[in-house]
Formats: sequence, structure tokens, C-alpha cells
Amino acid sequence: MISRITVQTFERALRLNNYPDPASLEAAQYSIPFCLGVAAINGPDALLPLESTCLHDSAIATIARRVILMVDDSLNALFPLKTPARIIVETPSGRFEKTVIDTRGDPANPMTHADLTAKFRHLTRNFLPEKRQEHILESIMMQDEKGLPNLLLLIR
Repeated sequence: MISRITVQTFERALRLNNYPDPASLEAAQYSIPFCLGVAAINGPDALLPLESTCLHDSAIATIARRVILMVDDSLNALFPLKTPARIIVETPSGRFEKTVIDTRGDPANPMTHADLTAKFRHLTRNFLPEKRQEHILESIMMQDEKGLPNLLLLIR
């Protein structure tokens, strides 16, 4: 059970709506507490993409209400070149802390080919059969002029 989550970050992040129980998906995407609640209850993949079924979920809102947001001057000094954060999760069994200076996907912390492939498969799982996903990925990886026309046909 999570007792409290403290997020130390840059000042502009605290200007987001940050509602623990947002009314819309748009508001939800810009709420650090809500996104942390979703990840804690449903796992981080539930953020890719965030779905309306998460809205008004009492378990998510309960976790989101336990989030404390604060500016950390050393992290704030890195913005806007970086969007750093430190998260501290407190539970009855202990305190866990992680600082991220370069978020995954930033040039200083690029996603691997495996990460990108997994993300593509996850994001298209409800729209494309597995075989079509594979054909698209193969077309993307083709290095010759045959790859682009084939890719365009597949995604049409």
C-alpha cells in the first residue's frame, strides 16, 4: 500500500492542472498525481494511451490524492533543457526514491529498438492484427527504396 508519493520537479510542472480526479482525458494527461495513480493501480502501460475507463476510478483517485508536488531548485535549474523529476514513494515497508534527469525517449536517454517496437505493438494492439504489425515493422526497417512504398501501402 502506498502511503505517500512525493514528486520533486521543475516549477512549470506544478502549473499543470494536476487534478487527482480529472473530468476529462485531456485534463488527466496533464495531471501528475492522476498519472501516478494510474501507473500504481494499472501499471505503466495503462498510460499508453490513457483510456477513459481510468477516469473517476476511486482506487486511482485515492492514490492521486496521496501525491505531494514540490519544486526542487536543483531540478528547476535544469528546465527547459531537461524535464527532470525525483519521485519518493513511501509504503509501510519502506521508502523508495528515484531521480530521472533525462526522461526515456529524450536524446540523452533514447529508446532502444526493442523499446520502440514494444511501444508500437502496444499502441496498435487494438487496431492492427499481429501479422500486420509485423509487416509494418519490417517495412520500416527496410533500407532500400522498396521499404517506403510498401510501408505506405500497409498503413493506408
